[in-house]
Amino acid sequence: MVKRLNIGMTRLRELLRKVIAVYRTAGAKAVLVKVWSRILWTIETRFGSDTPRTRSAGSLPEWLTTVSEPVRRSSAAVDADHISVVIPSYNHSAFIRQAILSVAHQTYPNVQLVIIDDGSTDDSVDVITQTLADVEFTDVVFEQQANQGAHAAINNGIKRCSGTYISILNSDDVFHPERLARLHSFTVEGGFDFAFTEVTFSPMRMKQSDVLVREYDEWLDGIDEYPTIGFSLIRQNGIRSSSNFFFAARLLDKIGLFREFVLVNDWDFALRALRESEPGFLREPLLWYRRHENSTLQNESTVQRSVREYKTVLTDYFKAVRRARVPNTLAPSPRNWPGFFETFATQDRYLTRYTDVLPTVKEVWEASELDPDEREELLTPPQPLMEFVGSLDADHFHWVGDEFFQYFLEYGHLQPDHRVLDIGCGSGRMAIPLATYLSESGSYRGFDIAPEPIAWCSATITPQFPNFEFARSDVRNSFYNPDGPVPAAEYRFPYADSSFDFAFLTSVFTHLLPGDLDRYISEIARVLAPGGRCLATFFLENEESRSLLNAGKSSLAFQIVAENYRTISKDKPEHAVCYDEQYARSLFAAHGLAVADPVRYGNWCGRKQFTSYQDIVIVEKPQV
Repeated sequence: MVKRLNIGMTRLRELLRKVIAVYRTAGAKAVLVKVWSRILWTIETRFGSDTPRTRSAGSLPEWLTTVSEPVRRSSAAVDADHISVVIPSYNHSAFIRQAILSVAHQTYPNVQLVIIDDGSTDDSVDVITQTLADVEFTDVVFEQQANQGAHAAINNGIKRCSGTYISILNSDDVFHPERLARLHSFTVEGGFDFAFTEVTFSPMRMKQSDVLVREYDEWLDGIDEYPTIGFSLIRQNGIRSSSNFFFAARLLDKIGLFREFVLVNDWDFALRALRESEPGFLREPLLWYRRHENSTLQNESTVQRSVREYKTVLTDYFKAVRRARVPNTLAPSPRNWPGFFETFATQDRYLTRYTDVLPTVKEVWEASELDPDEREELLTPPQPLMEFVGSLDADHFHWVGDEFFQYFLEYGHLQPDHRVLDIGCGSGRMAIPLATYLSESGSYRGFDIAPEPIAWCSATITPQFPNFEFARSDVRNSFYNPDGPVPAAEYRFPYADSSFDFAFLTSVFTHLLPGDLDRYISEIARVLAPGGRCLATFFLENEESRSLLNAGKSSLAFQIVAENYRTISKDKPEHAVCYDEQYARSLFAAHGLAVADPVRYGNWCGRKQFTSYQDIVIVEKPQV
């Protein structure tokens, strides 16, 4: 019985991994990846991982001998993406030739080689010169600089790159001959901005090196314990070396160059990249990572520095995800993974057993709490403006914004380059999570009838995100703006026809009477581009909600009944309006908008099964 259960769990794990891989490769919505990943994570944590242990160090692979032989690069023109390889060199005269030759042996045809010698005091420069003469690279840059550190050599090399993609190779490491070709196809097909592979450690008779190899093997075995590769990278630096980086040059526009770290500049670069884009991990051993007595990490005097750098890098990441939503919707953060991330971050576990002087992830997470000055940097409006949209504190304000951001992605099919319209934007509760998601080619326009929220949004959000604009609409509403000169039933949105890909209204239709509702729906139909979608929230009356209303289960007593709607106030009917569902559907249809079923019903009326508080309706404008 137990054997059958184990076989069944193994097959289920394999199926889930395939599903997750297909979704990731196909660029599926983040929500789908999260659902399947969490199922797999639950199985792994309850039943254990079935991944077999693999040794990452051993005898020399056959290809290592092959790439040690001289070879001449072809000078023929090729139609392929240009890949630049940067080699930062420092006092590795015994190894630099093999590193260069491993680039020359790459099967990928269109490669630029950039070598920056960082003030070597051995024979490295002579070896480099002779090796380049033997190979005759047609596209090569070789420069020398005074000793400034590995990060400076890498950065200076990057500045001289002409490739669409960039790869780093430290002067004592070696590329597998298929590395660039495999990473290029893997990255392009998967839509990744950066990727890395498995690492093979050079064999070495050093106790410390053996520990590092075991730690790396444990990292490989434990990847499937987490829903995304990002969680495992926070748990431990599985990239291991800057030699393992392969990234699109465009990524540098978002995160900048390598920072000045001696021991963890690779991990720092990876975590900064992780905030922007989900990494790809190619599970093939395509990098030979050399361990020797002169390696930086073998120097015991660097232990305290490693502690400082470790804390700095992880604290920077944690503070960034505390401040705001990060562009990568799968990145480990409390907003992307509510509940799960806090469980992960507060586990009292060490990053690695390599040394017990390193703090735990929990210790760094708790120490990364934002101080008052840092909290002021958050896009959080003053208390009265939060209360204007129904939030009593900053946590609830941002929580609701993050909640609907997920609905925009999953139900509205929102994309980073979409033109977005926020009807009734209030104090920017929905705009704030969008600010770090929409790309430069995307845009946001929001309008509201209240002047104070618009003034705050324009003064606070727009200067940081110029593609976000806010406007006042002085529309009459008996509850919110009784002296407005323009009736809602006559208001024309201040935007051109077909100018938005996605529009949304939260708690707007719940404050409009039938004539106003009809007008707003007609305007939405006008400004949406063909194929565009709109997400709107309602209080909808149907058989189920009517039964709950009559039973007194509803949080709002819609006792005043009119034709096609109910309200809670006779004097100010716009305080809260509940519409007959079929009537609302008929208005959308009359203006050429199709309801994309199912409606996601809310718990306002006392439902036991629900999505949010209000009912969520998605409508779509047909393609021409």
